[in-house]
Amino acid sequence: MRGARSPPRGADPRLLSKIFRLFASSLVPGGGYLLYQWTPATALALYWFENAIGSIAMAIRISEHRRLTGDRAHRDPQLGLKFTSEDRRGREKPVKFKSFLSEFVTGMTAFGVAHGAFLAVAMAAIVQRPDVAALKEGAIAIVLCHAIAVTIDLFTIQNWPFEKLKEQAQNLMGRTILVQFALIGGTWLAIAKDQPDSFFKVFVWLKTASDVAGMLTSLARPNPPVVALDEPVERDIKRKKPKR
Repeated sequence: MRGARSPPRGADPRLLSKIFRLFASSLVPGGGYLLYQWTPATALALYWFENAIGSIAMAIRISEHRRLTGDRAHRDPQLGLKFTSEDRRGREKPVKFKSFLSEFVTGMTAFGVAHGAFLAVAMAAIVQRPDVAALKEGAIAIVLCHAIAVTIDLFTIQNWPFEKLKEQAQNLMGRTILVQFALIGGTWLAIAKDQPDSFFKVFVWLKTASDVAGMLTSLARPNPPVVALDEPVERDIKRKKPKR
């Protein structure tokens, strides 16, 4: 069994990782829109980009946890997603996922494609295009924040219980779906009233507040027990003598 890597000293790794993920998911696109006058189209594109990068980062966590722990729960789907495909005869059949990782990647890819298609239609409807310079700055910041968060998590992920990993994946997927539906309804409402900014300001504030509240709630939970793997654990095994 491999020894667990020591987490960075000086701060709670959970807090550091969550702060960087908060910056990526809310403060970069929302802050750019509110403070630096980025257009709604730029912020919308960055929200979609963040979902894609966040999904890749989560897939890395799942893959590394499976590799380091060998937990059997990884062998089964965990998110309850249901997809269908057509066979050669044109009949629909349910898609069977071979693992938790394949289920997560398939689900987030499907949501990401649907979100991207809607985004393209919405931008065409409001006749706006993202600002290339602002989009580049935001994208770089989002990638850096997620890269740092994943790096921090990898120091301790070997000690994570599977339920913690599953909960984080479920929260990411739920947030992605919620954001997508909010943007669909709000964007069409803004288009109908010909006021794109009216809805978007409210959305940015509400999403940021929701992400901050979620981070604080998760931090209020106690840390899961950590198993020390750097030193061998000695156990005294006493065998019962069979009764004559």
